[in-house]
Amino acid sequence: MIKCPLTGSINTKVIYKQGAVPLTQNKVYPSAAQAKNAVCKEVVIAQSLDNGFVFSADFTDSIIDYDMHYQNEQSNSAYFRSHLENVIKVMEDNNTLRGKVVEIGCGKAYFLDMLAARGVDILGFDPTYEGNSPKVVKDFFSDKYSDIKAEFIVLRHTLEHISKPFQFIKTIAAANNYNGRIYIEVPTFEWILEHNAVEDIFYEHCNYFTLDTLQISCWKGCHLGRRSKGVYFSEPDG
Repeated sequence: MIKCPLTGSINTKVIYKQGAVPLTQNKVYPSAAQAKNAVCKEVVIAQSLDNGFVFSADFTDSIIDYDMHYQNEQSNSAYFRSHLENVIKVMEDNNTLRGKVVEIGCGKAYFLDMLAARGVDILGFDPTYEGNSPKVVKDFFSDKYSDIKAEFIVLRHTLEHISKPFQFIKTIAAANNYNGRIYIEVPTFEWILEHNAVEDIFYEHCNYFTLDTLQISCWKGCHLGRRSKGVYFSEPDG
């Protein structure tokens, strides 16, 4: 019995299976021997027949270890840096980079540092961070970080790693006293299908969002858009 993590409905079907693959796609191991002995697990992707939401049917949070060896930084790519500049423009166009900004899942803090260099008052959360900046908390964001008092919250390529994404959004909202605005960027399942990009289906991604499933889930009336491989949305003005 496969339950949809969004609704709990069992009206679902398996749409894709992949043989055992490493638990994390982006981990750099200290030795070749450790890499060869990496834990592997089958990937089973299911879809809700009620709302179309696509998710990993056999995902377990506790077996994923996002430690200092986790490395998914892409900032060495000029193409990716250009993408980040475009993201900042979206934020500036929507007048969101004012007051306190919190980035949840800031990784190695490259994007955070870009915003800080522009004078943005920003705080980040990520256990994989390797630096010493006081602007980054080396921990997962949770309800123990209540009362963050942010005017703007950023979730860039984080939500697809969260097994209960909509509960996580509610946790963030409660911690921020249901104030402020939010920007979320996730991979888009439409792009994976259009390009038959099976390499973009792997264990640590437990959710596969589309424009429709973002819209129908709990963010009605938000601004949504697509850029290359990703989909983003932000809360509407006001």
